[in-house]
Amino acid sequence: MRILIGTVMCLAAIASAAPAHAFRPRAYTNYGTYHAISQGTTQTVASVTLPIGSYTLSATVGAEMDDGSGSEGIVSCEFVSFGSVHQMQYPMYANTLALETFPVLGDVTIAADATPVYLRCKSIYHLMGVTAGMIATRVGNIVPSS
Repeated sequence: MRILIGTVMCLAAIASAAPAHAFRPRAYTNYGTYHAISQGTTQTVASVTLPIGSYTLSATVGAEMDDGSGSEGIVSCEFVSFGSVHQMQYPMYANTLALETFPVLGDVTIAADATPVYLRCKSIYHLMGVTAGMIATRVGNIVPSS
């Protein structure tokens, strides 16, 4: 019994002595609200604040025309951070008939605690209504694949 208690206490001491930035998988989320984005302007539609580490980034953006013109609008969204961000970026087309949804994927390496990652959307053509949510999932490391 004494050996078991000593072992448990030793393991607890080791766990509490782990560095503050030791890998612990976690997910950070923000399910943003509705934003009306005027043509030519950019707004932050969701954001998370992250500790040091590597993260995969995933977002879903819903966009629709918000001016009632019946023509097509264009919106483009991207992740922005002081961390090292990698992503693909492409415009999304939407019209007044239906809410269009599209993914935004990327990864980021954060070098300083409390670094924000923003999901920013720009209306390229027409007034656009945008709703978005994002998730940053901490991973051990990012390994690009070919």
